[in-house]
Amino acid sequence: MKLKRLALNALGGLMAVALAACMLTSCGKSAGSADTLVENIPSSSVFVLKINPQQVLENAGCSVDNGKIVLSKKYSDVIKENAGATMLNVVNQYLAYTEGIKLDAIMLFSADAGAKSAAMTALVSDAEPVKAHLKELFGNQTEENGYTVFKNTGVVIAVNDKMMWVADNMAAIESISAEAAKSNLASVGGVSEFLADDNAFAFVVSLPEIEKTLKAQGIDVAAKLERNDVPAPLAEKIAGAMKYYACGSMAFKGNTVSGEFFLVDKDGKRSEFGKVLNVIDTDFLANVPADANAVMACGNIGDADLKSAIDSVVADYKAKAGDSQDAQYLDLLTLWDGTAALAFECNDLIAIDPASLVNMSEMQLVETVFTKIKWVAMAHYPAEVVEKYAARVFDFMRNTGATPDYAGKGYYKVDSEQGFSLYFGNRYDYLTFANFDIKSNANTLADKFAGKHLAIYSKADANPVMARFGWNYGSEGLLWLDDDALRFKVELTGTSANYLQAFIEPLTDMNNLQNLMQYFMEMERSVLYDEPDFDDYYDYSEEF
Repeated sequence: MKLKRLALNALGGLMAVALAACMLTSCGKSAGSADTLVENIPSSSVFVLKINPQQVLENAGCSVDNGKIVLSKKYSDVIKENAGATMLNVVNQYLAYTEGIKLDAIMLFSADAGAKSAAMTALVSDAEPVKAHLKELFGNQTEENGYTVFKNTGVVIAVNDKMMWVADNMAAIESISAEAAKSNLASVGGVSEFLADDNAFAFVVSLPEIEKTLKAQGIDVAAKLERNDVPAPLAEKIAGAMKYYACGSMAFKGNTVSGEFFLVDKDGKRSEFGKVLNVIDTDFLANVPADANAVMACGNIGDADLKSAIDSVVADYKAKAGDSQDAQYLDLLTLWDGTAALAFECNDLIAIDPASLVNMSEMQLVETVFTKIKWVAMAHYPAEVVEKYAARVFDFMRNTGATPDYAGKGYYKVDSEQGFSLYFGNRYDYLTFANFDIKSNANTLADKFAGKHLAIYSKADANPVMARFGWNYGSEGLLWLDDDALRFKVELTGTSANYLQAFIEPLTDMNNLQNLMQYFMEMERSVLYDEPDFDDYYDYSEEF
């Protein structure tokens, strides 16, 4: 069957990509690998990327035996059933090429101050199988300065009893070792501990090294910012960030994926950059639908220097703009005194089959989206400011021919000819705009936003369309800003499977894979052979 062959080809492509990734970032867990590796990376490295593929592959359902990837029974069975036992044997032999390498922590880093070249290093648990596999791959082997060296065009791999290095040439490896002996990343407090944490991916960018390079070129960050009209106090504050190391990570644990980004100095002290915004006041949730799928909120500006800079820019613009209509709304930037938020409830829209949306005319699609989504935007201002701007919007609407209706104290409603409504004005002490009549909502999201400076929450239940392909679960996610870090966490709901396993394993079922391929083919045909909607054309022509 042609569709089945197509699905098998797709599966083969997926496996090839996965296996290639495994060869580059394979497995082999050993406690303390990252601790040792940072001692061999110069502190002058501009960037460092750590990969822990064992965590990735274990979360996907695989396991590791002395550096060799062991496929799960499901993955092995699908290869054997659809490609044969011989192919399964070839795959297992291919994965065995990582035998003897401790790959719970692979480090890729800049090998020179200008970050023009990079190197990679990892620990080995047994050098002999590593050497044997490399010789089989490259066909050459030499002994140089205590290393067994393998060379190919533009790359050198050097192995001793403890470590494996990959670089442009042997001289680069020797230079890295010499520099690390003088000063290495283990001496940078906060950074070495972070790289040793149990995460799947982590990176470090050395802003002090970048600043050193800029200074060597005669560039002063603060002075350059001031020349670009950034106020001196704010310019100094921004330039002060150059003393920090920018760090980020991502980790898989069970059915969750999480991560963080932060700035830390050489002594391990984190920057509290989150305080640029004030803490969110959860009273905004009274305006949010109880079953909202996406909610974004942040506190108003808390940094005095940034607030002063914004006030100054607004004042300058207003002075130049005179009494223009645009300038009067700029006060909303300077008068903002609390939480601002945006929320959507789109469960009905999510439940619609995407294929049916593709087949809709433009007018039908617009109407469907507008009628299936509830949205609300709001920001907190002093009561007199809310009243003032609600009245301005009321006058603007009336002057354009609309007829706003009084819907409550300082709260109005405007109906459109297309059947859509806009509500605006004061709702629970917020200047609010929405496409539904807001009632006080009792939801359980307060703990998601309390104490945070910024937060973006999302939730989606299991989708019937996705369930056809084996993805019969929902998700709940949160990205938030604390005092000293930007963090995120996404959790799958309605399944006990690991995060990656839940995505990948359903495609080992040929029925799921064939259904998915057929679905994409049907959508593609709908797009390619979609007839123009002449009614829409004439509607637009008459309007024009």
